[in-house]
Formats: sequence, structure tokens, C-alpha cells
Amino acid sequence: MKILQLLQDDNGMFSSTRLAFLVWGIGAFVVWAVQSFHNQILVNRGVLADIPESVLMVIAALMTGKVIQKFKETKVEETPKKEKDAG
Repeated sequence: MKILQLLQDDNGMFSSTRLAFLVWGIGAFVVWAVQSFHNQILVNRGVLADIPESVLMVIAALMTGKVIQKFKETKVEETPKKEKDAG
């Protein structure tokens, strides 16, 4: 699987929602990993960093938006096919 295929919808168009979700997800993970590394190794506290609730809410909103968008796209695409088959 090519990396660009992760950003494409079923019809081959690039999805800005998927890009935003991917950037926020990777960004949050990288910041969390660096902060946790700093806490574990350099400060010796042995505590993993917390991810702020606001970041989790943005990621959850992007994920929810993509699920709803995918559901709507599937419903819209299936409706005309059924009408064509009937006629």
C-alpha cells in the first residue's frame, strides 16, 4: 500500500479530513513521545506525559467527522445505483 493511498477516498480524491486527522495524530504522538522520553530519561521521574484533553477532543472530533462523512458518502453513492437498476 502506498502512503498516498491513505489520504484518498474510495473514488481516488484526496481527503483533507484524512490529512488533518493524520497530521494531528502523528503530531500528538511525537510530542507525547518526546515529553515522555524527557520525563523518563532526563528527569528520572519515571512518569509518562499526559496528553491534554483539548488535543484528545480535536482528534476525536476529526475521527467522528470522518466517520460521518464516510457514512454520508456511502449513502449518497448507493442511492443512484438502486434507481438505475430499477429503471
